[in-house]
Amino acid sequence: MSSLELTPAQLQFFKSIKDWYKRWRLDIYCCLPAFIRRQLTPSNQYVIEIDHQQLYLIKTSENESKILIQALLSDPSPLIYFLSKEKIKENPIQIKLLDQQILMRRQSFPVAIKDNLAQALRFELDRLTPFDPDDIWFDYHQIDSNDAQNILLELAVIPKQKIEPLIEALHKKSIPIKNINAIQGWDEINLLPKQYRKKTNYKALITKFILMLTLVVSFIAILAVPLLYKRAETIETIKL
Repeated sequence: MSSLELTPAQLQFFKSIKDWYKRWRLDIYCCLPAFIRRQLTPSNQYVIEIDHQQLYLIKTSENESKILIQALLSDPSPLIYFLSKEKIKENPIQIKLLDQQILMRRQSFPVAIKDNLAQALRFELDRLTPFDPDDIWFDYHQIDSNDAQNILLELAVIPKQKIEPLIEALHKKSIPIKNINAIQGWDEINLLPKQYRKKTNYKALITKFILMLTLVVSFIAILAVPLLYKRAETIETIKL
């Protein structure tokens, strides 16, 4: 489901659920032993950084980051060839725009149209940006405001002409893409259009959640059993 198809109320609801899950997962994750954390964390992750006309494929692991490929944005074939050989499936690529031309705008809308906010924003794109709506990729999020009569949005826009060939090449090779973010944007910004996004594997998420929960319960049991045994011994000693 794309964020552009949700009402502000729905966005806020899903954001609160996601934030709660992230906090819960981090709290649990920090309590786990190091060897279990290594099992739950992907060993390698790949990031494509775009700086002007240059591409950098960066491999990140628990201890280091390393540039593997440098290529021209206009000719990403070395990068595509490398990623195709890696056969990436479970860890989608992140794309980070370091110095891309990103247009940021803030715009207020009457609160009365909150249920049709995405459609209203689409109609306003040609007025809010110097681009044709068909020539851009964009994302937005709602900003907290004290104005009860209006909804304040932050809009991020990039011309798709330069970056679309790279995304198409990755898509054709079935290389999954997690998101397109930017150093100028907010934390959850994702400029990747819906048709290129990897579909959520709910079965895998549920399996991972059950695995983590099982590990947590097992870890707590390992800690608790000796304490309970010690308590029982103490009680028996007192009785004697």
